[in-house]
Amino acid sequence: MLFISRILLYLANSFYIFLFEVIVEAISFSFISGTNEAYLYERCNEYKIEYIIESSKINSFGTIGFILSILMFPLFYKLNDLNFLILLTALSTFIGLLLTFSINVIKHSYKIKNKINFNLLLNKKFFN
Repeated sequence: MLFISRILLYLANSFYIFLFEVIVEAISFSFISGTNEAYLYERCNEYKIEYIIESSKINSFGTIGFILSILMFPLFYKLNDLNFLILLTALSTFIGLLLTFSINVIKHSYKIKNKINFNLLLNKKFFN
């Protein structure tokens, strides 16, 4: 969805299309929120220090990318226009989308023994 919002941003030629783009972007961020941390936590579940180290590396790469984008913005803007920057953003989002297909699936080593019957739980809590 984030890639779709980037394309909508590129095509936005009115306030309402821009508003729709912002809504799609907000929804996509709500889907993304916490998934990378949860994946990393599950991947490093035996050693919590490994989670901290890997999380720090990921945050460092994010900071480096942010700094590079700030430094490169004037150059790209001078050579091209704002639409080119939006297309670069869409391209990097698409590359990120493709890279997600290469992420290894985590196989859980535990099984749920007792499933919670939420209807039974609600009936006990509110009707007794």
